[in-house]
Amino acid sequence: MQLCVLILDDREDEDSQFLLWSRLINERYCAEQSIELHFVTGPMVPELADMPPHWARVARLESLVKSGKMGDDCFAIVMDSDAAFTNPSFPLAQLLAGMPADRSIFVAKDPAMYPPPPDCSDPGVFCAGFVCIRLSIEGLCFLKAWRNSFDPSHWSRDNKGRWHTAARWAGPAYEQGQLNRLVRGDFQHATFELPQSLFNSPYARAPGRVQPPVLHLMRLPGEPSGAHKDSRVEETLRSLWQERIALEVHKAPDGCTNSCNAGTPALASSGIPMTAIELAAWEALEEAKGP
Repeated sequence: MQLCVLILDDREDEDSQFLLWSRLINERYCAEQSIELHFVTGPMVPELADMPPHWARVARLESLVKSGKMGDDCFAIVMDSDAAFTNPSFPLAQLLAGMPADRSIFVAKDPAMYPPPPDCSDPGVFCAGFVCIRLSIEGLCFLKAWRNSFDPSHWSRDNKGRWHTAARWAGPAYEQGQLNRLVRGDFQHATFELPQSLFNSPYARAPGRVQPPVLHLMRLPGEPSGAHKDSRVEETLRSLWQERIALEVHKAPDGCTNSCNAGTPALASSGIPMTAIELAAWEALEEAKGP
């Protein structure tokens, strides 16, 4: 199986310190899981000359895919820079290998704290913070359609190189709005919904508890954007990194941590819910923590 991940941000690591911890966590996970990671930061990303960062990452993903291997056993993932693989034991490749062969787009919805907009008749909005695409013919068609959905007439760029729009956040002018249009329309038959509390969880679990496969530290309702939100993300990711390093230091002599369970299938040993009842309990804990 071929698997690559793209994370793109138009800021430098030193300008937004959370990027450093995001990079460390994601690089370590991808290295251990033999996943190709492209962690791209800075204002000089070529795609940013033609489109805002929300769309630049879609264009960059398409370019990466075109330059690599394609096929039904190949996958490409695009993640937000405030998202991270926070469960070191989670075997992503094993999960993807078990996905329905007739599905090529794998997405999770926004958490319940973000209800769908009034003009949306569907329950929940799919998030662009974690999008996985099987590089099948169907998946490649989806990626092309997603990339081609960018409409530059909604956007303008000031003399400092910053992009602006008057359009509604996550609406049709944004990659999330177009993602939802496509997966609810022409590509609905090829879309598989992943559990939100596992692949788009906004909350880290307490130290020592099993973390979700993908933690997405999105802005919380009512939370100021910018430095305040970035500081929370930095603190959370730093704590998770330090906890992971501490756990590695205390490995047993045979290289197995206390959480290892010999003979247990990899998915089960990652500690994530394996049944509907376990998933419901996991989701209840997240809802209890929410605003």
